[in-house]
Amino acid sequence: MKTFRKALAILLCFAMAVSVMSFTSPVGAEETSAFSDVKGSEYYAESAGTLAKLGILTGYKDGTFGAERSVTRAEMAAVICRMIDKESEAKKAEGTTDFDDVAKNHWASGYINTASAEGIINGDGNGKFRPEDEVKY
Repeated sequence: MKTFRKALAILLCFAMAVSVMSFTSPVGAEETSAFSDVKGSEYYAESAGTLAKLGILTGYKDGTFGAERSVTRAEMAAVICRMIDKESEAKKAEGTTDFDDVAKNHWASGYINTASAEGIINGDGNGKFRPEDEVKY
């Protein structure tokens, strides 16, 4: 749990740093249009656009960012793996899982396995990861 908190703190620091960075071209419609529910006037629009451009945030299958949704443990594992440039490792780790409640075909199995192997996340101590539970802090 301590390692997960550390990774979450790193993620939050990264998100804050990105939100205050200035880029040579301001975030415009093409970057925020990556998400159909981000119009550009939201306080998080620039950060969402930048993180999407960097490939860290990909949004949902319906094309939304989902700012009002809670982040699940599976989603956090994916974001963390993308942040630390472990996307290819996660792809290779798909199809198997060390956790009883993560199906082999779960969309985040590779991310969960990779983040677990890196010591960034862990399960609940009973062989479960609870991928659809909300991130609490």
